[in-house]
Amino acid sequence: MKKIFLLYLLALVSFASFAQTNDSKDIYLEALNKYTLHLDSLFAGNRNHVINTIYLEIPDFVDSIPNKVNGYEIVVLTSKNIKQVYKTNNNSLTHTKLFPIKVENGRIVVSLIPYSGVRKRNGNLNLALGGGTQILFKYNCQNEYFEYERMVNWGI
Repeated sequence: MKKIFLLYLLALVSFASFAQTNDSKDIYLEALNKYTLHLDSLFAGNRNHVINTIYLEIPDFVDSIPNKVNGYEIVVLTSKNIKQVYKTNNNSLTHTKLFPIKVENGRIVVSLIPYSGVRKRNGNLNLALGGGTQILFKYNCQNEYFEYERMVNWGI
C-alpha cells in the first residue's frame, strides 16, 4: 500500500512540475510576443531606426525560445556565442536580458531590459541601462490560467 501511495505521489509531483514548466514557457513566450509588438509601436514613424534582430540573454532554465517572433529574429546570447555575436556587430549591440519570473501582488511579472552593450578589447562587456519593460500577467480563476494584464515601461 505504501509503495502504491509513493508511486502515486511521485507521479503527481512529476505532473505538477511538468505543468509548471509548460506554464512558465508559455508566459515567457507571451511576454516576448508582447515585447516585440511594443517595439513596433515605440519606433513607428522613425524611419532611421530599423531593428529586426533582438539579441536576448535568457535564464539558464528557459530552454526554448523561437528563432523568430513577430518578424524579429531572436539571437539567444550564450557564454559560447557572445564573443562572436558582438564581434559580428562591431562589438556593439542592444543586449536584451530576459529575467526570471517574479511574483508581485498576486501577479506574475516578466522583465525584459535592453542594455546598450559594448564589448571592449580586453573582453570586458559594458552594459549601459536606459530603461526597461515589465509585462504583467494576472490569474484568471474562471479559465485557470495566467493572462496578459498590462505592460509597464520605465526609463532613466
